[in-house]
Amino acid sequence: TVSAPVVKTMQEPEPLPQKPVIAPDYPDAFDGQILNTAKYSALIKGSGSIIQDNKIIASGNAKDEIIWNILHTNQNIDFTKDFTVSVDVNLTEAVERGDAMAIVAVEKIDEIQSLKMPDYRFCEISAGSSHGTMLRLPLSGHGSQLFLTVGKLKLTFNVLKENLECSFEDEKGYVRSISENQKIQFGQYHLTLRGGIHSITGGGTEKPADGSFTVIYDNLDIVNK
Repeated sequence: TVSAPVVKTMQEPEPLPQKPVIAPDYPDAFDGQILNTAKYSALIKGSGSIIQDNKIIASGNAKDEIIWNILHTNQNIDFTKDFTVSVDVNLTEAVERGDAMAIVAVEKIDEIQSLKMPDYRFCEISAGSSHGTMLRLPLSGHGSQLFLTVGKLKLTFNVLKENLECSFEDEKGYVRSISENQKIQFGQYHLTLRGGIHSITGGGTEKPADGSFTVIYDNLDIVNK
């Protein structure tokens, strides 16, 4: 008898895990008018908008409402390694009640999709009727007064020092910085660029606000090593 030939089948390879953000993808000058949806996703709460026009423009006009415009990376930030995020920012506002904000944050996807203010791991420029113009890092327990809201915003994590630093260099070269203790975090984190408006109660609860704002982001750079 003749034995049937043995046919070897090729197994489908296991999908590779999602790669963290890597430096060759950045800096990103957001050239053109079409958002690269392979790299970014956008979410909006309220009467806001996000467009790309050789920069990212997040704007809104609140009438007794909370607005969040959120652009986030689809790839991960590895929060067990050092990272530095920097971006040019220009925040303008005409707020009657509450504060307008430009925020660089590192968040989990469920936190992003909740369309609420991040609890921590973010660097914020805020301007409006509530607190004046401030640079804020939430767990540091304090803010730093700003005179301008045009410049470079940077969020830096140092694993060895267990330190998260928020800094802002305005267009005239004046630098403010705040830091807080931060341990490594496991899980899938994404970078977010946010623009929004709200009011905050004494207990930290978000409430509606009134006024308009525009946040322009450009030249985003991410180094994660």
